[in-house]
Amino acid sequence: MPTQTLRPNGAGYYQEFEYVIDTTHWGATSDQSDATYITAVGLRRDIQALQDPTFGDADTVNSVQIFCRAKAFGTSTPERIDFWDRLGTIDRDQGNSISVSRVAFTQYNSTVLTTAPDGGAWTKQKVVDLQAGIQVAVLGSGEEMSVSEIWIVVNYTPAVTETIVAKDFPISYLQMPVKAKELISKVTGATKVSVSKDFPDELLKSGKAKELKSKFTA
Repeated sequence: MPTQTLRPNGAGYYQEFEYVIDTTHWGATSDQSDATYITAVGLRRDIQALQDPTFGDADTVNSVQIFCRAKAFGTSTPERIDFWDRLGTIDRDQGNSISVSRVAFTQYNSTVLTTAPDGGAWTKQKVVDLQAGIQVAVLGSGEEMSVSEIWIVVNYTPAVTETIVAKDFPISYLQMPVKAKELISKVTGATKVSVSKDFPDELLKSGKAKELKSKFTA
């Protein structure tokens, strides 16, 4: 199935990490660079608003997965993160408790999320409204957690459409209004595209042909 990657484009509801190596939290986590990042020195959340998807309104959203690049600084118990998403006023702490590398910025991901934070199926509008990011789940005194990138990957199924033009129909149907009406009923719900060049000239001169043309024009 096709996917779309969506990156931060604005501040989310929680902007709790104390330090930012950039001008904004969302800017630091959207530029695909480990040179800019946000840093927390406590158990903090930081989530971002995201780019809008560009797939069709009628397409089916199958799942969303959240990704980040993170690095920890510490000496005791491994530092850990959870992925966090928010839809409207509903927060979801995914409870991943992922141990983060102290060596270098490393990519991590959530599970594949087949439902939205509200428990319902995903829709394009829910993806538009989604905010996503990180919660620091375990961090000792004097330790730090840095995040350089946040993004989501949306898996979707394109809607099936059908384009029908008059040249696809048997000439006997086009010449018989009753049969033409029967054909119209059989293709109800399809995407119908019709232009005058698709109709034989002799039909275009008839009132019935004009009626048929109007019914097949989206």
